[in-house]
This record gives sequence, structure tokens and C-alpha cells, in this order.
Amino acid sequence: MNVETFTTEHIEALARPCVYIFMEAGKPAYIGSSTEGIFRFGSPGHHHSELRTRSEILVFWLTKEWKRGIRQVEERLIRLLQPPYNKRMIYSPHPAWRFPAEIELFLDRYEQKKVA
Repeated sequence: MNVETFTTEHIEALARPCVYIFMEAGKPAYIGSSTEGIFRFGSPGHHHSELRTRSEILVFWLTKEWKRGIRQVEERLIRLLQPPYNKRMIYSPHPAWRFPAEIELFLDRYEQKKVA
């Protein structure tokens, strides 16, 4: 048996807004977002929960300021990376719109791997 102790701060850290990417063989398979953090992508009821068993999950934890723009972050990533499990219509954000810095860094590294 394994016993762990969680404080309120631990739980709140896991429940903050995020964008997540299920990665398969180093490529994005599915991109989603959650205003409730791990309670979305960690749920057994997630519509792509089967991907969790064969995927690495990248999670970009966003600050509360991004909570209202979280769908834009998700949809822009879907447009750029075109993961095979995302099939819905994509929103087109304002051209001056920018990703949070952590996601810009991921995209730069991902593009460098694709070119190499």
C-alpha cells in the first residue's frame, strides 16, 4: 500500500487551468484544455482516456489570467500541430495573439525536432 498526504495547496495546484497534449511517438495525438486541471484529462470519463495508457502527457499549467483565453490557446495549438484525434472546427484567433511563453518554447523545440 502507498499512502500520500496532500495539502489544499497541492490539490489547488493540480486543479488550475491547463492545456494538455497526449503525445504518441513524440508527436501530438490529441490536444485539450481544462479550467479544472488534472480533473479533466485524468478523468476515466475523458473521451480520449484510452490515449493516456499509451501516451506521454505534456501539461502546460496556465496562470489564472489565462482562464478566459484557454480555449484560444488550445485551438491555436490544434491549428498549428494538427493532431489526428482533434476533429472539430478550429477557431481563428486575432493575428496579433500570442501563446504563453512556455508554449512558445515548446513549439520552438518541437519545430526543431521536426526539421532535424
